[in-house]
Amino acid sequence: MRNSSPEIYANSAEIRRVEEAILADFTRFEGIVDMRLVAMNEMLEFMRRELLAEIKFADKEDKAA
Repeated sequence: MRNSSPEIYANSAEIRRVEEAILADFTRFEGIVDMRLVAMNEMLEFMRRELLAEIKFADKEDKAA
């Protein structure tokens, strides 16, 4: 019977290398998504404040008229 231990260790090492590469890619992707979500939230907050200011301004004009 042939001893396949070196092949098993080589395959295990390759699997670990691929898992680490996938984890690194996922971590990088997760960071990019997080940064984009933060930027979107900041933009939404800016737009909310701008819209609120426009509504208040329009309300003042309506009351003055």
